[in-house]
Amino acid sequence: MKKNAMLLLLPLAFALPAFAADDGFFVAANAGLVGFNNSPALIGSTLRISGGYNFNPYVGVEAGYATGEGTTQTTFSGFGTSWSYTDTMKYSASHAAAILTYPFSEKFGVYAKLGFANTTLDYTFSSTLGATGSGSAKKNNPMLGVGWRFNFGQNFGLRVQYDDYGQIPLIANYSNQPSQTYNVGVQVFSAGVAYNF
Repeated sequence: MKKNAMLLLLPLAFALPAFAADDGFFVAANAGLVGFNNSPALIGSTLRISGGYNFNPYVGVEAGYATGEGTTQTTFSGFGTSWSYTDTMKYSASHAAAILTYPFSEKFGVYAKLGFANTTLDYTFSSTLGATGSGSAKKNNPMLGVGWRFNFGQNFGLRVQYDDYGQIPLIANYSNQPSQTYNVGVQVFSAGVAYNF
């Protein structure tokens, strides 16, 4: 349903008038947070780069790459001693997406993205008692995103956006317990700058 709705909007978007600042190629760099839902490592930091082409202020395409990791450390104490374990999740994702933008003015607009992402996960577990664990996974998923942009002038702009790369099934093997399967959801919230050529 969402895909059909976007396809119906394309002819209208191409017919609307264009602002010169929003036509042509662009590159962008973002930094922010990545969340790993249904995972022992819950949140971390991320970096993201992308580039694309705006056909007009309403329709564009984008390709990009993002990477980051999150670490969660848990400590237990009792009976006069203490021990801890650490879960670390790393991810990388490459994507391609169509972008639909609604510009409220020449400077300010909101946008939505729909495309596909290839996401890789690498998980490690370690404890002060010597137990270890690891797992990795890769999957192609539909990618959804929403964002806000503000143009400072003809070339530079600010972007704040949310990207959802879907769920990736990951099997983790441990030295001290049975293996576990995590359906890890990867969501990225980031902010950064864009340059319009």
